[in-house]
Amino acid sequence: MGGVLFVVMPFGALEAPQVGVSTMKSQLIRHGLACDIAYLNFPFAAALGPDNYQEIINYAGTLFIGEWLFAQNLFPDSLDHQGYIDNILMKGGGLDAGKVQRILDWTHLIEPFLSFCLAEVEWERYTIIGFTSMFEQNLASLALAKRLKERYPDKIMVMGGANCAGPMGRQLHQAFPFLDFVFTGEADLVFPELARRLLAGESWQNGLRGFVYRRGQESVDTGPAPLLRDLDTLPYPNYDDYVHHLQFTPVTPRHKVQMVLETSRGCWWGEKNHCRFCGLHDHELPYRAKTPQRALAEILHLAGRYGFPNIMPVDNILNLAYFKTLLPELRRRRPGICLFYETKANLKKEQVQLLREAGVTRIQPGIESFSANVLKLMHKGVTPWQNIQLLKWCRQYQVDAAWNLLYGFPGENSQDYRDTLEIVQAISHLHPPMAYGWIGMHRFSPIFHDPEKFKLRHIRPLAAYEYLYPFAAAVRQNLAYFFDFDFDGKEKTEYWFQPVKAAVELWQAQSEQIRLEVCHRDSQGMTVLDTRPRRVGDYHRFNPWEAAILTYCDEPKTVAQIQTFLASQRPPAAYSEAWLSSFLAEQRAKRLLLQFDEKYLNLILLEPPAAQAGGAFWTR
Repeated sequence: MGGVLFVVMPFGALEAPQVGVSTMKSQLIRHGLACDIAYLNFPFAAALGPDNYQEIINYAGTLFIGEWLFAQNLFPDSLDHQGYIDNILMKGGGLDAGKVQRILDWTHLIEPFLSFCLAEVEWERYTIIGFTSMFEQNLASLALAKRLKERYPDKIMVMGGANCAGPMGRQLHQAFPFLDFVFTGEADLVFPELARRLLAGESWQNGLRGFVYRRGQESVDTGPAPLLRDLDTLPYPNYDDYVHHLQFTPVTPRHKVQMVLETSRGCWWGEKNHCRFCGLHDHELPYRAKTPQRALAEILHLAGRYGFPNIMPVDNILNLAYFKTLLPELRRRRPGICLFYETKANLKKEQVQLLREAGVTRIQPGIESFSANVLKLMHKGVTPWQNIQLLKWCRQYQVDAAWNLLYGFPGENSQDYRDTLEIVQAISHLHPPMAYGWIGMHRFSPIFHDPEKFKLRHIRPLAAYEYLYPFAAAVRQNLAYFFDFDFDGKEKTEYWFQPVKAAVELWQAQSEQIRLEVCHRDSQGMTVLDTRPRRVGDYHRFNPWEAAILTYCDEPKTVAQIQTFLASQRPPAAYSEAWLSSFLAEQRAKRLLLQFDEKYLNLILLEPPAAQAGGAFWTR
């Protein structure tokens, strides 16, 4: 009885192993089946150069350079190469002739690389060969799978991953006859049993669902995959193959390596209020989380077994219950690791502090916008002031915030962009966005499923797909994950965004040097250092009552709340309503306070972040 080989093709990430196939390997071993993982992205990155490899990843979802490189090999006589160069790379991507020529030079690596794969891997040892596909791994996987099927027609070719979800997987199976099975959803409960039956030569067609198989020339869909409800039943992912490849193909620095795990699946927010641009499949939305005991044990296992301190959960959203269980225990133990989590942006100050003390040094909050109208249109369930105060507290407690600024959502107006510009210019002392970009449309998102509701028209795959898959338009429609669309006023959004774009680029360039923080505090009040562009003075001095008001407004407060606060002090503050109104207006003019719905939010960091860098938190 042969075994199973999972193949990780370009352009899988170099700095992180593939959690899905690594967990599946552990499951197969639990079932007594032999399994290996071939990280063939490593030798390709070595030939291409790690920097070039990462550059291609950076263009994923827009120019599709990685997919196009392998498409030319898979469809040598069917693609419009010049059209891709002219319309996608140069016109769409704005690449100059030098960059385009460099990309064209990379095409000469594809044929030698595929030949290398055929020669270097002992394919004869395996009966089932599985390809994992997400982001730009589709056409590289298909190109190698086609060659393998031609050389070893008896091998069973299987494909799964995010690029195979739902109709995409069904269309892949129909369009590429060398694929025997394509999994269209979660495979945890199905693939191990299917593999066991196939390897044992048993009948496999009864009682299993979640994949498409071939019956003669027909693609047969077995129906939706069953969801794994209890994540604690999964084994720990086995990353031995990844570490082996990492040692023998050193294309990424050790300090950049991140061990990957999942402590939850789905989205507790999306279950009840699916963000309108979110591309999570409906079947992926039900939220399931590992118990804190299991999550802690898995984190400690990965750190101990592999010796890498950076651990990245791939959860779509942080489990709020972990603030009372897992995170306090990590803070108590201090195991010397650094975690990264995706979170919702409506965190409290003490939660951000707990994240840092627990070793969560980086988060990806779903900020996306600073416009109340746009956040409502997106169904984000947060407000602009929640987004801002989270960024402020992240800077305060040295938690890196990785976030994106999106624009072009249907229903936006020019005031939304003016509001965003005002905020961007005021908070340039906080973490800037990693990137900004057009909102786009992803398969499975609410705006994709119901475009008429949002007054969208002419829904079509991104233009690059035409140069990747030489099929009929209807087939490309089913294969695509990224889409474009039109709506009334779309052209105006690009014009409205230009001032915001300029301000964001200045922010990104200068953020490390910009400060708005308390630099001195004593019994006479406090002094604030301000080095933001367009500031009103470098230093601001406040007496004790003024300092108390600003400190109280670390979270948004109404005038009535501020008055109650001042009256509650011992002794009560002596002030007039006119003085308070003048003081708040003056701080607004200096952009030390922002006003939202009659509430005032202080933008000043009340403690310099450097003050937190001593023994209070782990070093990074």
